[in-house]
Amino acid sequence: MKKIYLIVLLLVFQNYSSQNRKEIDSLIATPYEVIVSEPNSVIQKFRAAITSSEENDNKNNAAKLYSNLALAYSSIGELDKYREAQIKAIKLFEELNNEIELTSAYGSFGYHLRRTNIKQAIYYMQLAISLGEKNNLKKKLTAIYDNYGTIFEQLENADSALYYYEKGLDLKLALSDSIGIPYSLNHLAGIYANLGNLDKAFEIMHISDEYRAKEKSNYGRAENAVIFGELYAMAGKNKNAVKKFNKSIALAKTIGNKYMIQYNYKQLANIYENEKSYKKAFTNLKNYNSYRDSISSTEINEKIAQLEIKFETEKKDKEIAKAKLIMRDQKELIIYTVGLLIVLSIVLISIYLFQKYKRKQIKIEFELKNQLAEVEYENKISDEKLRISRELHDNTGSHLTFLISSLDNFTYIKNPANDFSKLKELSSFGRTALNELRQTIWVIKNRESSLDQLVLKINELKNHIISDIDIKVINKVSSEIILSSIQILNIYRIIQEALQNSIKYSKADKVDVVFADTDNGFNLLVKDYGIGFDTAEIKLGNGINNMRFRCEEIGGVFILDSNKGGTEIFCSFNIN
Repeated sequence: MKKIYLIVLLLVFQNYSSQNRKEIDSLIATPYEVIVSEPNSVIQKFRAAITSSEENDNKNNAAKLYSNLALAYSSIGELDKYREAQIKAIKLFEELNNEIELTSAYGSFGYHLRRTNIKQAIYYMQLAISLGEKNNLKKKLTAIYDNYGTIFEQLENADSALYYYEKGLDLKLALSDSIGIPYSLNHLAGIYANLGNLDKAFEIMHISDEYRAKEKSNYGRAENAVIFGELYAMAGKNKNAVKKFNKSIALAKTIGNKYMIQYNYKQLANIYENEKSYKKAFTNLKNYNSYRDSISSTEINEKIAQLEIKFETEKKDKEIAKAKLIMRDQKELIIYTVGLLIVLSIVLISIYLFQKYKRKQIKIEFELKNQLAEVEYENKISDEKLRISRELHDNTGSHLTFLISSLDNFTYIKNPANDFSKLKELSSFGRTALNELRQTIWVIKNRESSLDQLVLKINELKNHIISDIDIKVINKVSSEIILSSIQILNIYRIIQEALQNSIKYSKADKVDVVFADTDNGFNLLVKDYGIGFDTAEIKLGNGINNMRFRCEEIGGVFILDSNKGGTEIFCSFNIN
């Protein structure tokens, strides 16, 4: 009877052990996407399996389970627990000299250290890459290349980051790793977005979405929605950004990822604040704070629960030693607290003094900027006054001077019969002077005007010119171009001077004034079909020099070309 009982007991124990081993093997093989999307459901299972493996002195299983546990803690932001679990996994793998598993462990730990110790992060990442390439561990290298690229992106080394992201993507494509491919694509989209190529970033993210749509878990889809929201925000498309952040919140809630929910609410608050929708901004900020407080409360409750368990499992024979240790710790804590308060006080005082100094510097800089702005404004006023006085002097002043001198000459005219014809000439000249003054006033009065309005003024000028020359004004500019007052005035004077020169010297029967489109602005061409002149032999007068000055003053390029077929005045303008 005893033998039968022992056999039954042995069979039961073997069956239990077999089931336990299968369960541990299953936990070790838990896919990455399950761990990161359902971390809270697997953490307790990993811890129980670790306890069982350690009791059976199975270091290999314990190390692999610690590695999985570290990933789970990392996905919910429990960084202290992540470090503790990952370090234990690394130590066990080093004892076992398991280079294959050390590759992943080094890579994960190096990636984790990127925010606190960049040198150590690079050191562990290089160890991981060295082991991975040595053992041809393509599957593990895909994630390591991605994470190493992230570190270079953090260091603002875009070229190196892009190199490792593409290297990881190539491996994943070769392995048909449908889970890993969208992670690499997301990294590449982030790089191109930072480089200012948003179109390329959106193109890559749409490809990533095609892979995410096939995944069972919502974690990847929630992450993609966040990235799309960020891209739309960078592109200034706030409505699309809001839709994506809200979609990410809904998906993150299905997997209980509080950190992702919290991040999305913070982004929504920022968008609404920038749009001055303060009510919506306040609502989203409240949601952000509630999740942040919830995360903090959960962490505190877990720590309290752990302390209670440790206290209840403490053996009675250590109670006295523990009490003494607590007293010693309390004394040390008091000393540390006092020291910390002193250091904190020094830091706060330093910050206050620095901020006070900074505010003073900002005030001084602000006053200097105001003074500089006033000087610049006064200089602009002076330049404008000088320009107006030059226009009045060069055009209206010269006309009035001619009228006055002509009237003075009447006192010396001995033939009264010519009085009437002279007066008619003076009347016509006076009208011309008045028209010039009106054109100048029109330009000065308008701070800016369109090219179409300038063309109308050129047509008016053409109608006032008394000449047998056929003057044609041709506008080939299809887009609307806005010009400042000085641009309008200078272009008008250039055309006016060119037409006057053609009438006086060219002996032409036809003059074309042509405005034509360019990629960055427009060209002006005044072409007469007269006798032309040799630019190498004839000394250029004030008229042509004035045209060149006016063209270059408003940022144009001036070209004069003349031959037996006529003369061309060409000006090219770039308009922002």
